[in-house]
Amino acid sequence: KKLFREKYVYRLVSKASSVIAISKDVQAKFEPLLGRKMDLVYNGVPVEKYRLEDVSRFEAPITRILLAGRISVQKGQMDAIKAVELLIQRGIDNVSLTLVGQGETKEYLEYVKSYVKEHGLEQKVCILEHHDDLRELRRQCDIGLTCSKKEAFGRVTVENMLAKMLVIGANTGGTMEIIDDSHNGLLYEEGNPESLAERIEYAIFHKNNSQKMIEQGFTCAIKDYSINRVVIQILALYKSVDRCFTV
Repeated sequence: KKLFREKYVYRLVSKASSVIAISKDVQAKFEPLLGRKMDLVYNGVPVEKYRLEDVSRFEAPITRILLAGRISVQKGQMDAIKAVELLIQRGIDNVSLTLVGQGETKEYLEYVKSYVKEHGLEQKVCILEHHDDLRELRRQCDIGLTCSKKEAFGRVTVENMLAKMLVIGANTGGTMEIIDDSHNGLLYEEGNPESLAERIEYAIFHKNNSQKMIEQGFTCAIKDYSINRVVIQILALYKSVDRCFTV
């Protein structure tokens, strides 16, 4: 999608009392276009909708991996599929990958499906174009992936943290602002399935560290990305704007 009369819109926005960016990545992109400083307020997530606590991770014989989001080149599903393929080639075959999302185009969805079939991965990679209960699916999975080429924010990463899954994300955009590598999750080199395979392998064979990162991610998501936190920051911003007008 594109803005109608883009330059005119930017001129209007640049005159606003405050312009909010939802990540540092968005801030860096739009400040030069607007020619002004922007305020940073990360998106908020309804914690109770995604929060899971009565779950155990990395205890089942199979490590289950989830990647949720529309199936497109930009979302990086092929990174995940090829990473699983590499793990199997190394003899680590106790893994499974579930992709959830509609295809952005029919052609690309068919390409992904055909790759899985032609490489004999049908028993390891499941593609669900529809799923009515993503919360329940998260309950069953150990690792949540964000493989996008560049997320503006990365809401799905926060949702996975709240579900007490280990998050592994691409080292780009908003994702790398949310994931503090080896503290509350793991980062891999975007576009490099070998790098992703290494991070998944690390998680499987260092379960104690994985559990610590899961707990840190859960705490971080509640502290930094709740709706309550957004409300407090936005109210403070409104009050500062109001003071400027009063003066």
